Amino acid sequence: MVEKTKTPFIKKLGSLFGGSGKAKRSEYVEIAVCRLLDEKINIIHLKRKNSSVIARNVLTSKPLEVSAFLRKCGKKCLVVALLPRSDYLIKVLEIPHVMPSEVEAMLNLEVEASLPSEFGEVDVSYRNVPAKKEGYRRYEVYISRCILLEDYVKRLNTFGCPLDMIIPSAIAWNDILTGANQFSMLVVNLKSTSQLEIALAGDDKCLSVRAMKNPQSPSGSLTYERGLTECIRSLLNQTAPESYPLTVGWIGEDCPLHLYRDVVTFEETKSEATVLSNEGDKDGIEDPPLQAAGCALLNNRSADLFKTCDLMPGSIMSTRIRRAINKNVGIAVGGIVIGMLLSYASLKVAIYRHENILEGINEKISLIEMEGEGIGQRIEQLETIRAIRATRNDLTDILVGLYAATPGGASYSNVELGESGRLRLRGQAESLALPFLLPQELEKQPMFKEVVLRDAGQVKKSGGTVTEFRIECSLKRRDNR
Repeated sequence: MVEKTKTPFIKKLGSLFGGSGKAKRSEYVEIAVCRLLDEKINIIHLKRKNSSVIARNVLTSKPLEVSAFLRKCGKKCLVVALLPRSDYLIKVLEIPHVMPSEVEAMLNLEVEASLPSEFGEVDVSYRNVPAKKEGYRRYEVYISRCILLEDYVKRLNTFGCPLDMIIPSAIAWNDILTGANQFSMLVVNLKSTSQLEIALAGDDKCLSVRAMKNPQSPSGSLTYERGLTECIRSLLNQTAPESYPLTVGWIGEDCPLHLYRDVVTFEETKSEATVLSNEGDKDGIEDPPLQAAGCALLNNRSADLFKTCDLMPGSIMSTRIRRAINKNVGIAVGGIVIGMLLSYASLKVAIYRHENILEGINEKISLIEMEGEGIGQRIEQLETIRAIRATRNDLTDILVGLYAATPGGASYSNVELGESGRLRLRGQAESLALPFLLPQELEKQPMFKEVVLRDAGQVKKSGGTVTEFRIECSLKRRDNR
């Protein structure tokens, strides 16, 4: 049973959390294409600079060298693994027109129906090709077993190579076939893997790619040439004689320029990249097919193609998404914790500063209170001194005035002076007439004013009668400043 392993939802999450959607295709100015070679990995880094392409190569079995090589790439560099034709199938499927988000699900159903159940779980990618019927869409579908893809990714991970995409080799060969050279067929000599990949574009714009074992015999030998004959014959059968000679592009070594000269012309194709540096193992580092594929992918301007042709397994993408989510959550939690710690620290610093300020204010307040108490005491002392100075002659003036104004036969039993200077006199007289004469005598004295006789009357005392009186007046105080 074929299972759908990579849904549009996972692809969307992948684009958000570091999956195949690293950036928009139009933003790419550099790409790193890698390929496994037995126990080694070959990576070519291509960067477009103005109108030229600059390349760097590394062939190594050491993860540290791979990491050092990739660190020199830009942050937006797309890391792509080129999947050889022997690891995937190609089918052309026609389905009714549906929404773009439903295309992959429909293709998965068609693939499930066309493959035997023992084939196992597969991953599917595709590219659009011209439709033949109205209301239908045609797709060139690339099918690979999930177990093979997962193993491929694991082997690349052992070299420390973080992938963004796995692209079928057919995508690169199609770009070269339909490019400016307009080849009828393209032959790619993968000498390092002892294989030939032969790509042929049909009239319907669909691509046929065949993987053939390369006998590694020198060019011109019967063993070497026999493998090409069958492919060339199929090309000739599809072409009218008036179209001869046909042009066949050749990428790699041992181009058979002498074969089929009348009907077929072999043209050796080289990449436009200028190699600036070769790193790692120098022996066998040159890989023309990988350079040509990298240039073709770098020149591809179809954003939708790179969204749909990726064969990265859904399980790998899900794992990456989980890791990315955990990482983002960890960063967010760490940021919150750090923010809380910084807030706590800033609050502690602010509290410490305000406590110091408050302590200084309290000290100033205490000092002011102490100074205020001292000033209050001083004021009280001054008030007392002023009062003393103002009333220091009162007793003398009162005694002098009373002595001068009081006639004989009158005496005082109580003399009371208030703070306001009001003088109250209580006394006795021998006759009732004396109390009435006494206010006039007091008015004559310069220190008394507003003299009023409050009452006067006779009372019996010791077998006789005595006249008692009460007099009030105001004391004119001296200016004692």
